[in-house]
Amino acid sequence: MAISKKDNLHQLIKAMSKTEKKYFRNFLKNSTQPKLYLQLFNHLEKQSKHDKNEIKKAFDTKTNELPVIKTYLAKTLLKSLTNFHRENSLFDKIHQKFSEINILLQKELFDLAEFEIDKLVSLCQKKSYQHELLQALEFKKRFLLQKFGPASEISKKAFLQAIEQQNALLGKIYNLHQYQELQASFYEHFHQTTGINTTVYTNLNKNPLLADEKAAESLSAQILQAELLYSLHIFKDKNYREADQVLQKILRQIEREPDFIRENPLTYLNLLNKAVELQLHLKHFTEIPLTIEKIRQTPENFQLDIWQPAIVRPMMEASALELQLYISTHDTAHADLLIEKLDQKFKTLNSAALKQWPVILNAQIAEYYLEIGELSKAIQRIKKIKTAESADREKDTLLQTILLEIVLNLKQKNFFQLKASLQDLRNYYQKHRKPTRLEKHFLKALSDFPTLLLQPRKHRQLQRRLTELNQSFQKATDESKARYSAKHGDLQKQQQILNLINQEAMLYFGLEK
Repeated sequence: MAISKKDNLHQLIKAMSKTEKKYFRNFLKNSTQPKLYLQLFNHLEKQSKHDKNEIKKAFDTKTNELPVIKTYLAKTLLKSLTNFHRENSLFDKIHQKFSEINILLQKELFDLAEFEIDKLVSLCQKKSYQHELLQALEFKKRFLLQKFGPASEISKKAFLQAIEQQNALLGKIYNLHQYQELQASFYEHFHQTTGINTTVYTNLNKNPLLADEKAAESLSAQILQAELLYSLHIFKDKNYREADQVLQKILRQIEREPDFIRENPLTYLNLLNKAVELQLHLKHFTEIPLTIEKIRQTPENFQLDIWQPAIVRPMMEASALELQLYISTHDTAHADLLIEKLDQKFKTLNSAALKQWPVILNAQIAEYYLEIGELSKAIQRIKKIKTAESADREKDTLLQTILLEIVLNLKQKNFFQLKASLQDLRNYYQKHRKPTRLEKHFLKALSDFPTLLLQPRKHRQLQRRLTELNQSFQKATDESKARYSAKHGDLQKQQQILNLINQEAMLYFGLEK
């Protein structure tokens, strides 16, 4: 569901953390019209969903001024957020230095400018800020030209050194772009419905950017190299231990660069979550709590704002993986405790970027309750999902929810509700995508279950239908093992639920495989 431009200001406010909002209110005191801005800010903050008519009613006599007030409020919010994060962000501090150096050069305060430029060049070199170092060296060249002139022998050597450094940097940046292009090409094939053919893997294996570990010339390039190698080990070689080693090695390298984590927390946290996924697959259950704890401690260890969407998203993903751990290890005590914490967390996820997580996690919680036999609780979670605001990115979760509801209907022998769930499934396919041949086969077979069940003479026909369905499942599973397609993960999950439906149906109807 696309966000209307008219909702942008509302979404910006909803994405702000408590500390950012507090800072903004203090920041606003210096404004010439703080009351009007604050009034609009407070109204938008209270709205769970943007209602422009409510805003117009609140401003009544000043309705005509609203567009101007909104524009200035948005500008003031962004200025406040910039000031708030400047003290904590090395990236922002460096860009602030660019402005300061520019002013010093304009005023021809060369001694001060030279001191600040040299300090900035040293900082960018130390922290491997390649693009910023390019700009800092550009200031160095400008300083030399302004102070000594282009023909001066004094500046010639330093000027040429700056150019040599820039050329070397451009080589590193080009190296990074090569990895980015390689990754983009890989995922372009990866997301084809026909899957990745062996030629793509062969070309990747032979590519010197991956064959030579030293080919990556910066930490960012090393991360992309590691992610591609990880994909090769997972999808081509099925060598999960080697994939785990690749992940652990790049994580150790990143952890030696705390400033990189502060500036790129999402990269670090996503890699940690990948490590948990792999540990789940390898059944290294004792290692998972340590990795999840590392994820949870990251905001505190690196002075990050825990309420930022870029931090909350991987935290939610870690919670989903943690719940999967408890399901896999049948640890219902810890699972129930985690669900209780998640319910509290859901109340704080107000921004549009985060509203998908209650949907995703409630689907997983529903599946957990189904597995332990708490059917009424599973139904409650499904109702929450179906009544929640959803976006296109949750369509796979909605499909899984409908399938879970079908399982519950079968378990409870509620054929009236089963009919409604099957209609939901048809509506889903009509709205989002065409059903696969397997899904069509499943839908038709399941639609006939109640009718065939109630007529004993047709039980053989029902048994034959279930057998055909089983064979279709097996064929789809074999195909997914033979090649990795973009929807492999979704298909695997879907087949797991479809198999469960099939098993439940066969148990209920008293038929043998």
